[in-house]
Amino acid sequence: MRRLPGFLVALALLTLGGGSARALPLPVVTAAVGGGQGCTTSACGASATLSWSSSSGAGSGTVDLDAGLLTLTFSITLPSSTFLPISGPNDNGVTQLDFTTVTYAGTAPLMDLGGGFFWILGGSASVSGTQTPTGAGSAGLFSASDSLLSGSCQDISGSVYCGITFSAPNDFNFQVNGQTRYFTHTVNVTAVPEPTAALQFGCALLGLGLYLAGSRGPRAAKRSSR
Repeated sequence: MRRLPGFLVALALLTLGGGSARALPLPVVTAAVGGGQGCTTSACGASATLSWSSSSGAGSGTVDLDAGLLTLTFSITLPSSTFLPISGPNDNGVTQLDFTTVTYAGTAPLMDLGGGFFWILGGSASVSGTQTPTGAGSAGLFSASDSLLSGSCQDISGSVYCGITFSAPNDFNFQVNGQTRYFTHTVNVTAVPEPTAALQFGCALLGLGLYLAGSRGPRAAKRSSR
C-alpha cells in the first residue's frame, strides 16, 4: 500500500481535518448593530430612554469560532449606528445619539447545541469608540472593558453567523449630556473563509484525488497483465 506524500498529508490535515475548529480567524464580511438600548439603570428594561434606530457602513474585523475548544474570539469594528429617544422628542435634551468607529473585542465560552449551532455562555468584552449626541451635550470617546456577552452563533459550511449582545451591568455606560446612560448593543456579524483558504481546500481535494487515481492505475495494470 502506497503512502501519501508528506506535503499532501499536511495539506489535507490543515484543510480537511478538525471539523469546524480553525487555525486562523475568519474575516468579517458584514457586521452591524441590529438592536440595543440606552437606559437610566444598568438593569435596563423599563428604564430604557433610547433605542437603536439604524446602522450604516460595512463592518470589519475577524471572528474565530473554535468548535474544539468551544470558544468564540472576535474583534469587530463598526462605522456607525444611531439611537433615538423612545418617548418624546428628546432624552434629557438629546434628540439623537450616534456611535461611530466602535470596536468590540473579546472571548466567550460556547455550548455546542449540535447541527452547527452554538450558545454564548457569558464572557466579557471591551467596547470603545466615539459617541456624539445631537441637540444637547458634547461628543467624546468612551471605553468599556467588561461588557457582558450573550447570544448565539451558527457554523454553516465553514462560514460563521453570530448575533452577539453586549450588555450594560458592569461598565458599558457613559455620560450623555450630564446624565449616565447604560447601553446594550446587539451586533449581527457574518464571517467567511478568505478565497485563498477556499483555494487551498480545493487544492487539497484535487491533490488527493489525483494521487488516488494514480495509485489505482498501476494496480489495474497489474490485474490486467495476470
